[in-house]
Amino acid sequence: MVIRKHRRKWQCLVRLKGISISQSFFSKSDASRWGKEQEVEILNETYLKDLKLVEMRLKDLPQLYLERTLHKSKRPKILKYKVELMRRMPLVRHTLVQLSPVKILEFRDDRLKAGKSPSTVRSYIKLLSRAITIGQTVFI
Repeated sequence: MVIRKHRRKWQCLVRLKGISISQSFFSKSDASRWGKEQEVEILNETYLKDLKLVEMRLKDLPQLYLERTLHKSKRPKILKYKVELMRRMPLVRHTLVQLSPVKILEFRDDRLKAGKSPSTVRSYIKLLSRAITIGQTVFI
């Protein structure tokens, strides 16, 4: 937690467990109190419980992507097949907050060990990336 003077206010910056939040206050004591509360919430994993992104599973994003882009696709049957295949993979059981580069790397390695070609694995990851991008535009 960092507390600094920013213009005519006190700004509290909290960076913990990959979460970065800030808030400005008129008094330094209010900033300090808020920062400590936020740190406790992050450590107890109660921070962000109300957001829809925290509750949403990765399984929902490919379906959302399909709904948004099916009419634009040159090969809608193939796109639908790929989305259904992606929705059955173990990676999509996680929530969006739980998604990390390490989990994507594990997914990649598992697919390669299962005998999939590198280009197929790359297409899975590109589909996941596009689905996450669509999710960001819808929910943020």
